[in-house]
Amino acid sequence: MAPESHDILIANAPVSYGAFELTVGIDPNVPDAALVLDEVAGAGYAGIDLGPVGYLGDGAGLAPALETRGLMLSGGFFELPFSDPAAMPAALHGLSDLLDVFDSAPPPGGGKTPVIPPPGSPGGDPNVQPK
Repeated sequence: MAPESHDILIANAPVSYGAFELTVGIDPNVPDAALVLDEVAGAGYAGIDLGPVGYLGDGAGLAPALETRGLMLSGGFFELPFSDPAAMPAALHGLSDLLDVFDSAPPPGGGKTPVIPPPGSPGGDPNVQPK
């Protein structure tokens, strides 16, 4: 039997260029999405993380922004308020909206998975600490 061949695809993220939830729309030095997409594609990456919802585009704008550069959507981040049950219904609505954005992107052959950080991790709920 011949050995299996596995391709490893590497992606980048807007945060590598200073674009994340605390800077987009606030810091005037954050590059626009088109420049970030051009740089990621030009560097030879296969995909990019979504970054803040709407930064790379959404709905009808996201797919062409990725496709014209030969990029796939590699994933995204969404924080759920595990320590605040009253906030969970609104957060789940936001998660549903995020998954709709994933559905609007060109299919990467799988891998459209939101990352849910464990309690106490960077980006996780600061009110929940690991035991």
